[in-house]
Amino acid sequence: MPQPKVNPSLKEDPSPTISSYPTDFRFHFFSSLKFDNTTSLSAEDFLLRINEKRKASKISEEELLLYLPELFQDTPLNWCRLEIDNWTQWNDFETAFRATFFPSNYQEKLKKEIEKRTQGEYEKILDFVISLKTLMKKLTHPLSEPEQISTIYNNLLPKYQLYIRKSEVTSVAHLMSLGQEFERIEDRAKTFRSPPPVDRSMFPEVAYKPSPLPKVSSKKMSSVASVQQAYPKQQRPKKPKTKNNASTNSAKEETGITAIEKKNDADTSSKIVCWNCLENGHRYPACIKTRTIFCYHCGTRGITRKHCPNCNKGN
Repeated sequence: MPQPKVNPSLKEDPSPTISSYPTDFRFHFFSSLKFDNTTSLSAEDFLLRINEKRKASKISEEELLLYLPELFQDTPLNWCRLEIDNWTQWNDFETAFRATFFPSNYQEKLKKEIEKRTQGEYEKILDFVISLKTLMKKLTHPLSEPEQISTIYNNLLPKYQLYIRKSEVTSVAHLMSLGQEFERIEDRAKTFRSPPPVDRSMFPEVAYKPSPLPKVSSKKMSSVASVQQAYPKQQRPKKPKTKNNASTNSAKEETGITAIEKKNDADTSSKIVCWNCLENGHRYPACIKTRTIFCYHCGTRGITRKHCPNCNKGN
């Protein structure tokens, strides 16, 4: 059976890939990347970004070598123009760039930095492993998988090391998985509830019954007593009283007596009644109100002591 003819203009073209675009368009990936050795972009980060963009744009190493002068400014640009003819491979450029713009003894300092980078007290193992592997990736000679496992394990918090047995770890991913398992257990421990007591259980016969405290045997008690008798506690000798101490004590005693007297006076004053105004707290001589006539002997108001019938009955 003959196949129907299809109009060539209706055939679907395959979706274009980035490699099918003109070369100039692919270099737009690098338009925002410039290195002048003075900006916040370090030499290490610059080299890392170049390799990331090279892989994303699918530009070959040979093409990127020719484009390198567009990625530098100022002194690094002059350096690139002087050295570019000596680079036949991408590794030649990376080696020369590291030797020129990386800090002196960079690899040695980086190794020490990796050794000192331990896990923080509240740092999750995922964050810690990623941070440490980022440092390891900067090494010129990458660490093997067993070396990475050993370095990460040795820098873990001790509580992780108690849970994870190093000999059972097969990879960095496995180590991280065990660490996350420990973190889940630790999170559950924070919300763990103790079992209910017997009196609050539906089935007291199966409720948790805490074991009583161990009793001390009589033999042990007698041995402790014999030791205490054989080696009694020595009392510290009392310091002899000096003149200063005696004067201080007498001052304290006087102060105490004065306080008691003041308290008694306060209690007594609340019971005193003024015969002039009949109010508590003061006597007649201290009264500031208008004077009245009264018997100074019995307090009868309106008469004096001389004419008081209560006080002059015998006269």
